[in-house]
Amino acid sequence: MLLVGSVLSRGVGMILIPVYTSVLPKADLGYWEALLLVATLVSLVSAHGITAALMWTLKTGGSLHKGEPPEDEKGRIISAAIGWSMAAAVVVCGLGMLFSTQLAEATTERPNDGLIMILLLGAQALRVVTYPAEGVLKLRFQSVPVVYMSFGEFFVQVIGTILALRVFDMGLVGMAWSAFAAAVLRVGLAWRFLPELRTATFAPRLMGAMVRYGLPLMPGAIAALVLSLSDRRFLIYYGMTEENGLYAYGDKWARIVEFALVLPMASMWPAVFYNIAKDKDAKQQFARIATLFCGVGAAMGFGITMAGPAITRLFDTSSNDEFAGAAGPIGVLTAGYVLFGLNEVARVGFQLTGRTRRTALSMVLAAALNIALNIVLIPRFGAMGAAWATLIAYGSAVVFSLMLSRSIYPQSWELGRLAHVGAVFVGGAWAVEAWAPADGTLAGFWVRIGAALVAPVVLLCTGFLTKDEWGLLKGHLGTLARRVRPGPSS
Repeated sequence: MLLVGSVLSRGVGMILIPVYTSVLPKADLGYWEALLLVATLVSLVSAHGITAALMWTLKTGGSLHKGEPPEDEKGRIISAAIGWSMAAAVVVCGLGMLFSTQLAEATTERPNDGLIMILLLGAQALRVVTYPAEGVLKLRFQSVPVVYMSFGEFFVQVIGTILALRVFDMGLVGMAWSAFAAAVLRVGLAWRFLPELRTATFAPRLMGAMVRYGLPLMPGAIAALVLSLSDRRFLIYYGMTEENGLYAYGDKWARIVEFALVLPMASMWPAVFYNIAKDKDAKQQFARIATLFCGVGAAMGFGITMAGPAITRLFDTSSNDEFAGAAGPIGVLTAGYVLFGLNEVARVGFQLTGRTRRTALSMVLAAALNIALNIVLIPRFGAMGAAWATLIAYGSAVVFSLMLSRSIYPQSWELGRLAHVGAVFVGGAWAVEAWAPADGTLAGFWVRIGAALVAPVVLLCTGFLTKDEWGLLKGHLGTLARRVRPGPSS
């Protein structure tokens, strides 16, 4: 169910790709992505890690060895966290709205985008209010309300954007109004499903430990968004506005890995890793999770990469194939998003022990490296340089997290199995690039589709899964088969 919610919440951009390519110029698509990322950056400041801190407090009582607080105290903690988030969203996003014109112009280097920024900041402020509610629902394993919230937001934004672009010809302003309306509905649904949202209180005395846990996460969250934003900003800065639009279009396809795999994993991860941490072999379990996640993510990313040239042409509805050539960065970006998800496992020690400053440090270092690489690579290689800068930065974030964890919660990952995954899929991509027919030909299409199907089989047939993992896989498949097999007729 969390997968459904994640796909819906992040699937808006995918569903609307044909609308974007037929109505928006390439440059406008890049401007929209940049404005949205800046609004998200401001909202991260207002959120300042309170949702993660709330989940940590509800599961540990403020210490890894303390245990969960009583139920009545949990209710007071949840109400206080939601009230605090409301106040922070009003203050921080409100200040952003006051300087919306300056923010927008600094982002796109063009005037008259202030109203778009105001609407996007308003939408993000409303979403910040729902984050603690969503986190609590996930801890309670109440996934259906989360899906309702995601579906409502998804439906309003898709219909609103189509009307704004196709019927009313409102451009980016209409898209921003759609995002705001969708956020209003999201808050309404959260109000319906979480009683603590209706009884939110501003109780600073209950927030001390949570603020101390959450505030250090804010620089890390901002650094993560800077890492996502800086490539677009540098492409604009170097005058590559049309290439920025192509990059944004290709990135939407690469993000299938993010919203279909990484985000569902990140959504359920806090509810899972606190329970795993209670086991004696917790660190071995985390290492195995990292290996299996890497295998699944690499297989998915490889498939998207192989299909990239075909799907970018298929969904390009512009009159003169304006978005041709957008497939180039997809393979590199999908690998980056797999590493982004892998970092959730790498930094688990920071969250378990409350050493959240180290989370921030690892992401700040990765973002600084990303900026330096963008300065070096983008002027020479354009969109491909931006993609490689993103991949290297996400990989460095994993390395930094593991290094900074060594003194507080050391993990020993299965490096041989991880190298096995890399050899199969990186080697497969290189072989296709070197020897396959051109991607615009029918032969090239079928070779790439065949490679996408064969590579995961090669991984499995070369001993990637252990004997007990095969047993677990067969057991799950058997359970699934029994569920879908029709019962005997009466």
